[in-house]
Amino acid sequence: MMQPTLVIGIGNTLRGDDGVGFRVAEQLVESQPPHVYVIATHQLLPEHADDIRHARQVIFVDAATTLPPGYVLQKPMQRCANAQRSMHHMSPEQLLWMSHTLFDAAPAAWLITVGAEQFDTVEALSPAVERALPEVAALLDEMFSA
Repeated sequence: MMQPTLVIGIGNTLRGDDGVGFRVAEQLVESQPPHVYVIATHQLLPEHADDIRHARQVIFVDAATTLPPGYVLQKPMQRCANAQRSMHHMSPEQLLWMSHTLFDAAPAAWLITVGAEQFDTVEALSPAVERALPEVAALLDEMFSA
């Protein structure tokens, strides 16, 4: 049986553009691509390391304040043991390190970020981030077939 691709969409849907990762994950659940397992979460937790160990690749999707609004960036991720750890919030690098340390798992890992501009208490994405969703979907489709 083929190991799945794991997509972890991160974000708070009540804080505008911060919810883009969560929204992407929800859209994937609706479209049900084959061999793709999806998690929509408000934050990364240590428990996600167990999910990562079963994947052939993991793709994190999140908002970024360091990019222009609506700009989509894909970059490879590496595990990192030296980053500051908390039992209540983790980075993708920390989760990859934890999954490797606990389960000897080392799937390929990617981070897709979308430049965000609006973090007010609102459930809607800004127009720039909303326009970026088809680009993110196309990028994910390409990654699923790789």
